[in-house]
Amino acid sequence: GQGTSSATPRTVNPPATMPATLRPVEDVVSRQSVASEIWFCSLDTETHESKLLFTLPDFQNAASLAVSPDGSQIAFDATFPGEAMTSDSQIFIASLDGTTIRSMGRGTMPSWSPQGKRLVCSRYSPSKGVWIARAEGGDAQLLDESGWSAQWSPDGCMIAYTRLKEGRSDLVVYDIVEDEFFNVFDRERNPFQQIFGNFSWSPDSTQVAFKATMAPAGTNNAEFQIATVHVFGAAR
Repeated sequence: GQGTSSATPRTVNPPATMPATLRPVEDVVSRQSVASEIWFCSLDTETHESKLLFTLPDFQNAASLAVSPDGSQIAFDATFPGEAMTSDSQIFIASLDGTTIRSMGRGTMPSWSPQGKRLVCSRYSPSKGVWIARAEGGDAQLLDESGWSAQWSPDGCMIAYTRLKEGRSDLVVYDIVEDEFFNVFDRERNPFQQIFGNFSWSPDSTQVAFKATMAPAGTNNAEFQIATVHVFGAAR
């Protein structure tokens, strides 16, 4: 991999946010009564049974769900009715027992650090890019103004994200220990035209699996592929 420059991290205060509420399952009279609300459910992987946890009565959408490492909270992005589902998106953290919900400010696609103390996410404002924020709230730090769709590695040592340059996507890894940035692909060896977000690390933090196209998305030659790449050598 090749070293790459990045925006100097800086700290800014998150913007003001609108209040939000959730409806715990104990307050759900019937499923029909909450049919128009967004449901959060858990799935028992052994019995394949779904269980309603709570509903969101205030939002028009919710996506990019990420359960905290201890299994007690869930982070997600959402918007209120009338808001743009991209630039107006906020990140919320709700307790899985349906008792609390709070906003982390503007952002999308949250990913937890392994200890659950911080989140990495993407933001359109106050500056577009990849940000790191404390899970309990407060200031957020801009990591890379050219990055998007970040995912924290399971070992906590790296953050991977996409970066668009000269019309092509690349995977960038930030080595937290060494405070260094690396391109996963050498420029001339990157076979992908577009690499999409919401990718996943392998449990041992050595590989990233992602969706990509060899040609620009939206063209007749664009075929979606699932690919994996080893990043351990590039990041260390």
